[in-house]
Amino acid sequence: MDYLEIEIDSTYATISDSTLSPKDNPVLNVGRTLTNVVGAKIMEVNIPFSYYVISDRASAVNGFPENRLQLFWSVLDQYDIFIPPGNYTGTSLAAVIQTGLQAAIVAFATATFAPPATASCVFSTSTGKFTMTITQTAPTFPANAQNLVFFYAPELGTVLGFPGFTVNWTPAQSAIYTVTSTSIAQVTGPNNLYVNSKILGNICKAYIPESILSVGETNPQMAMVPINVNPGGLIWWQDPSPQEVFDTKNLFSLQKIDFYITAGTDPRPLLFNGLGYQIKLVLFIKYAEQSFSQSGTIGQNRAVLQIRPT
Repeated sequence: MDYLEIEIDSTYATISDSTLSPKDNPVLNVGRTLTNVVGAKIMEVNIPFSYYVISDRASAVNGFPENRLQLFWSVLDQYDIFIPPGNYTGTSLAAVIQTGLQAAIVAFATATFAPPATASCVFSTSTGKFTMTITQTAPTFPANAQNLVFFYAPELGTVLGFPGFTVNWTPAQSAIYTVTSTSIAQVTGPNNLYVNSKILGNICKAYIPESILSVGETNPQMAMVPINVNPGGLIWWQDPSPQEVFDTKNLFSLQKIDFYITAGTDPRPLLFNGLGYQIKLVLFIKYAEQSFSQSGTIGQNRAVLQIRPT
């Protein structure tokens, strides 16, 4: 039985499995044809937290730009607040939104928000929620004040603590609108990443409950990695059970490997903004005369390959 380590660095990738950069969604040639692969597992990863929690991609759910907050009063009075793509703290994100709200009330018709009017957005470190307020002193809001609505991509809603894709502002007083996050804001994004492979994922039995990420017993996920650093850091993870591997059912031939990383419940590959990630993949190779009765790595022949561009 051969124990084979493949040291993968997407920095060196030159081919992509999609329209994305090869560094984000690499397809890598193994450099030889591997036959009779009876076991596989991801043992270690290094993933830079260089992806943006707030991006300008179109939402996978409703097609809205992920960084757009649309403040809607009527067909004539609506304003798009665009948050620059990037990573934020609760305080810095609140400042950007407040600037957008202030611009919105200036842009709205004076019949809606007659001067003087003010807008604010505050992030509470004790509750982990955002509170947004629009106030004017004269005149008071008209009778249909309850019609002020936020529309947004669900991905941005999760970051701000507003599940779904719309929320109504509440007229707290005759001249005050307010809205507060209904859930804890996930300003730094989801708590976990998934390492995925179209080639190996459906063979390895790393199942997750049926959801947007998985249908039945078919899913590309090979490992779930907790995010244990802040933006700008390096996410490092080792498999806690290295002695156990996935049975690949004597995979006949393996010449290339693909990988991509996803975050939380979003099935789309993450974009790492020019940086690469590293994966240590372990394969067990059985010779024709061998049976797969051994377990673990003790007594196995070991080989290490480092994939480089071909």
